[in-house]
Amino acid sequence: MIVRTGVASMVSAYAITLTATLFLTWFHRSRRNARLISPGAELGSDAWAVFAWLIPVVNLWVPRGLLLGTQRASSPGTTEKGRDDVLVNAWWLAWVGHVAIATIGRSSTSLPLLVVTQALNITSAALAVCVVRRITSLQSSAGDSTRAVLQGT
Repeated sequence: MIVRTGVASMVSAYAITLTATLFLTWFHRSRRNARLISPGAELGSDAWAVFAWLIPVVNLWVPRGLLLGTQRASSPGTTEKGRDDVLVNAWWLAWVGHVAIATIGRSSTSLPLLVVTQALNITSAALAVCVVRRITSLQSSAGDSTRAVLQGT
């Protein structure tokens, strides 16, 4: 039983590391694309965009602002910003809630606390997929518009 638990923990750690690496790669590329779409946008440094996720306490608020900036630069002139902000904010609240409850409940064996933690984890994962898809879609649309303008000239 202990061996299975150890293997499951190891697989989980590898999956989390892979997911974080893929997300940071996507985030870096989306920021680069956002700079091309909105050249004057203030997005901050690329180094800060990575390190902000890794520094404890700072990672509870700075990356959200960087992500919102990337999203806004990806859709200049779009009227859907309110909806997009809600999506990012819902994801962020689910993620921060999961981190906070998991940290508080680390020494607890409470089943309800475990269920809430995992529900927030699943919710934040699903919302993260939605955020990635939304920003990727905005950037793809902006790219299509740019190509259409260039072909029309």
